[in-house]
Amino acid sequence: MKPWFLIALLALCACAKAPDEDKDQAAGSRQQVLTIDLTSEPYRLQAVRWIRDVRQAHLEADRLAEAGEGEAALALLKTTLDQQPPIGVGFGHRQTMRRDLYGHAARLALALKRNDEASRSIAAGLAIDESGDDPFHTQLLFLAVELAQAQKDPRAEAAAQQALRAALASALE
Repeated sequence: MKPWFLIALLALCACAKAPDEDKDQAAGSRQQVLTIDLTSEPYRLQAVRWIRDVRQAHLEADRLAEAGEGEAALALLKTTLDQQPPIGVGFGHRQTMRRDLYGHAARLALALKRNDEASRSIAAGLAIDESGDDPFHTQLLFLAVELAQAQKDPRAEAAAQQALRAALASALE
């Protein structure tokens, strides 16, 4: 099946139980199925717009940082991260793009010597998905090593280097 014919089924379980219902009735809860056709034009347009907006945010943040306006660049990336990706963006793409945004924000925060901000961005990016199947996961681990070095924390640096080695070894398998 071609990807643009993807139809998502979302199952919503309504398992609410009134206080006077007994346990046997709760087991027979209603189930409702909602079908969403992600191939429809509005979903595709929303996805394309969001991807374009994220790309523009990266470019504008780089331009601002080069112009010496790192704080504005960081604020722009944080604002972009606050926006929810539309439903038409695939789950894996959504995770990858958000992880990339967190990495960009962490790099800027490190350059601005805002270690707490960098730490939050790195942690949020790594928390998206623990599998680390994309290069942005590895990038965040590199940034974690840089952060530990900037903080002069040998234990954190050793832990970050160990996580980085494990991710690189896993990628080579």
